[in-house]
Amino acid sequence: MGQVVLLALIVGIALISRKEYIFYLLAILLPFHSFIKGALDHLAGGGDLFSSWKEMVILSLIFKLIIGKRLNLKKKLILWLIPFFFVVLFYFFINPSLSSALPALRNYIFPILLFIGASISVFEPKFYKNLFYCFLAGALLSFFGCILQQFFFNVAISTLKGSIDFIDENGYIQYSTESFRIMGFERMAGLFTGPNDLGVYCAYVILLIASAFLSKDNLITFTKKSRVFAVTNLILALFCILLSFSRTGWAIVMVGVISLLISNKTKIKPSYLFLTVFAFFVTVFVVIAVVPKASEIIANSFSGKEASAAARSGSFSRGITKDLSEPFGHGVGTTDNRYKFEFFVESAWLNTGYELGLFGVALLIALASTSSKLIRHDKVKMKSNLFSHFTVAVTIASIFAGFVSINIFGTTYLYYWWMIIGLGLNESYKLSFDNAPKVALQGVNV
Repeated sequence: MGQVVLLALIVGIALISRKEYIFYLLAILLPFHSFIKGALDHLAGGGDLFSSWKEMVILSLIFKLIIGKRLNLKKKLILWLIPFFFVVLFYFFINPSLSSALPALRNYIFPILLFIGASISVFEPKFYKNLFYCFLAGALLSFFGCILQQFFFNVAISTLKGSIDFIDENGYIQYSTESFRIMGFERMAGLFTGPNDLGVYCAYVILLIASAFLSKDNLITFTKKSRVFAVTNLILALFCILLSFSRTGWAIVMVGVISLLISNKTKIKPSYLFLTVFAFFVTVFVVIAVVPKASEIIANSFSGKEASAAARSGSFSRGITKDLSEPFGHGVGTTDNRYKFEFFVESAWLNTGYELGLFGVALLIALASTSSKLIRHDKVKMKSNLFSHFTVAVTIASIFAGFVSINIFGTTYLYYWWMIIGLGLNESYKLSFDNAPKVALQGVNV
């Protein structure tokens, strides 16, 4: 009953509110999706109905756009979208177990619908600033949850999430998967399904804040309080991503920051560079002080001596061989390790290639990369739109990370990524920049 009430409340808000509030709702609530679902499963014996809230909210957005006759898409994107939807539906119906294929189908269809909705909606200038701070508000609450889980209430929070299999007679926690520990240390997972989902989420937040500070001319200006708010989120994100020991998260940050610096053609002031380096090393020092073994874990992760890092290259090679030898796809959900699966490797793109065939995974990557290219070649957007720079950085990093990790397909990151691609393509920000008074376009000089 509880999940029905909660679902009705969320969907009701989406239906009666302006479309902007749908994006605010997704920005704040998505980081807590897995925790709320797990808690409902644990306390009320079911959270599957609640888990459909995001899909129903997205459908309400599409409904609002249809009745508002806002369905204009760029032709270059339609060339990728139409065949992609046909391929996904074809490979969904060839799977004999449609019930196990349905969750995977949602991960293909609804992020793309959110992408479409985000790209064609019309927004007022203040929307972008409000959304930016909604992302940060959700992040701050999530990071506090991470600290509570790691240092104070691990058993209680992990039990609610469903992460604990059992606690043995010696009081040793046996987790549902091995990923919760690395070299004997319990990785930070916070309110997320696992440490790697937390890691890629932290990477997303870090790149979002970095984009805001590196953007030269945009409609998001920082006051002293908002700057403190953003920097606090940045420090907490760095702290949490280090304790998550998510190599995928680290890689997304490194590739994304390099992309941001290149796309912004940024010459960083020495004072900012010093403060950034200083904050990073202070964060690392605090992490090592809290977890003395952290330096060894980090070193072994980069050197490949840590067990899961060492196994990654073998998993990738196996996936490449499988996809090339069987290139025509086997059905949506056939690599979903939550259910009975036929094949699985630690690679989002190779798993997608097994499910949809090489043509299907090529369509999905082409859609993301084409969108990024359209944004990158629009000088006005790249000059004025925080989310355009952010989209390019996140997309490049995600495509790269998707070959060696499955975590870009985690619920929060996947929906955030495609939402931000749509917002990067959106013309409203460009129109706002063209029409706004010059005084309103004071960005953050770095």
